[in-house]
Amino acid sequence: MVKFRKMLVNNKGFTLIELLVVIAVLGILAAIAIPRLTGVTEKARVSALKSSGSSVRSAIEMNIADTGNFPNVGSSGPFGGDELTFTSDYDIGVNLDEYYLNVVDGDLSDGEGYEVELQAGDTDDGTGGTGAIVTITPSGVSVSG
Repeated sequence: MVKFRKMLVNNKGFTLIELLVVIAVLGILAAIAIPRLTGVTEKARVSALKSSGSSVRSAIEMNIADTGNFPNVGSSGPFGGDELTFTSDYDIGVNLDEYYLNVVDGDLSDGEGYEVELQAGDTDDGTGGTGAIVTITPSGVSVSG
């Protein structure tokens, strides 16, 4: 009986509650770290950017079909980029104020079509786009970077 009491007094282990708390904390840390390590977040951003590029391309194509001209290009776009002004109110489902837009070629008279670059805007410092660049041309939308 004395040996049994000594075992209970000298028992150096963790309680079930302590183990459950540690497992819960490790689970929370894993839930935060795994998506960041696998690049899922960046892939989602690129996918959303490409989708927005497709919407902008559709609006440009509708504007060209309606008027025969590329949308008006202004220099007061968000993050210091260009601004596209469409002749009709197209509901493209994209808020262009969230993107840095660069019209590389908007002259349709040269027969080469147009080229527009789209980047996710950097709202931290307001100096321009960051991350992947979506290039919008008459032949489609491509992602680089």
